[in-house]
Amino acid sequence: MTRKLAIKVFLLTLLTGGLGLQACGAAPNKFEVMSFDVKPKDVIAGEAAIIKATVASVSEKEETYDVALMVNGIAQDREIITIPAGGTKDVTFLLVQRKTGSYKVAIGDKSATLVVRDVSPPDFRILEFRIEPDEVDVGERVVITAKVKNAGGSKGSYPAQLKINDVQAEVQTVSLEPGKDILVIFVRNEDEPGTYTVTLGDATGKYVVNEPVIPIQITNPQVPAPPASSSRCCPEGG
Repeated sequence: MTRKLAIKVFLLTLLTGGLGLQACGAAPNKFEVMSFDVKPKDVIAGEAAIIKATVASVSEKEETYDVALMVNGIAQDREIITIPAGGTKDVTFLLVQRKTGSYKVAIGDKSATLVVRDVSPPDFRILEFRIEPDEVDVGERVVITAKVKNAGGSKGSYPAQLKINDVQAEVQTVSLEPGKDILVIFVRNEDEPGTYTVTLGDATGKYVVNEPVIPIQITNPQVPAPPASSSRCCPEGG
């Protein structure tokens, strides 16, 4: 019985000693985070956020530290760094989250909130719609301009469809990144007089085409010659 107990004690000592060696060989986690930053703090799902931190050694000798990036309390990434006594070192992580929501991001005792939003579709808007001039004669040029802006959250294409009197006259297809805009220009020459209604997206306007006024040319009128004066001869001696 004593022999078995001695063997158990020996095995237990060996086991705990081995664990102690592993613990001594592992990178210590006691370090000080001097600075911590998350940029941007608001991203679209699938976009990367950059997490930077400056880590300072708290030891009087060179140490190797296991720096973990924690997301909602779970290690998402880690970096093993060696810092001399009293020194510092910068660490950088890229974090990509594909699910929307708020995430607590931390390194050591420093933390911040990262908000992940859903991808918003493109949203095209017609701005600065103009018709110049708004009154012309038949055959004269009318210029229709507008800015097309993508106010949405993703790239897309938009067919800028010009309608005249509810009939499609021309289409210009534009492709825009989020927040960008482009000028579209349409030129019209009408052969018939009348009022023309213009539609471009949700913008509307009109212009008037007049029949040209043809000036009446007046030629030199034939002025009738004055009647010849009749001369009466006076009889001699009369």
